[in-house]
Amino acid sequence: MEIKVYKKRGMRLLPNSFKTVGVIVVLTSFTVAVLIKCLWPQFGIDIMPLLLIDLIIIGLFLISISKDKIEDERIMFIRLNAMAFAFGFATIYTLVAPFVPPMFGDLIKDITGQVVIMNMLMMYLIWFWLLKRTGKNEK
Repeated sequence: MEIKVYKKRGMRLLPNSFKTVGVIVVLTSFTVAVLIKCLWPQFGIDIMPLLLIDLIIIGLFLISISKDKIEDERIMFIRLNAMAFAFGFATIYTLVAPFVPPMFGDLIKDITGQVVIMNMLMMYLIWFWLLKRTGKNEK
């Protein structure tokens, strides 16, 4: 009789130090965006916002796929719940957001992929943080 042993494979995540890298990328991009907007409003009107939003998305992504200091099954379950919530939020946002401006007299606006991805990553990080903090109080 042969017994098969299956290894549990969890998510492959980046080391915890990448959270710091992600935070630095987000803060630097945000600071550069504010400085450019305040000091040189005519500079890079077309290309600069796209590049800075891309850098913010990269930073948020690095934060979201980095391990916690203690990575266990509870954290993996919280990650799954947070991702499900973020996906649901992004779906509802994509369906509802174009129709909000006409309620106030504006034209229907298209939603870019950057906006959807950035909202999804931000909601994932917020929901993950909230679930992680409230889970510690249930002990």
